[in-house]
Amino acid sequence: MHAPALRILVAGALFATAGALIKSCEFPPAQRAAVRALVAAITIFALMPEARVRPTRRVLVLIPTYFMATFLFVLANTMTTAASTIFLAATAPMWVLILGPLLTGERAKTRAPQLPRGAAWQRVHYHSP
Repeated sequence: MHAPALRILVAGALFATAGALIKSCEFPPAQRAAVRALVAAITIFALMPEARVRPTRRVLVLIPTYFMATFLFVLANTMTTAASTIFLAATAPMWVLILGPLLTGERAKTRAPQLPRGAAWQRVHYHSP
């Protein structure tokens, strides 16, 4: 099997088992999120040699934001079903569009970016709960 295909299979297996593994752990959500991030980092470094470089300042600034997103995913997965958590994560862009203007007072642009042809169809048919 070719290396790219193997990488896709490993990534798919990790994504598919994430919810079940998070549910099976006995320690607190913050520790679960830290372990999840550690497994992700080890996997990325093992499968992607180009990722083995010293992080830039821009990458280091993103680490707390990524950890909070991961922590909130793990916390939601702990408090409810994996299906509900994944549904909330998949609909996050919609909530940003709806709540962004209400909470921050920002105005919508007059021209929204266009989706690539077929992207909306794929989103509805392949990512619906």
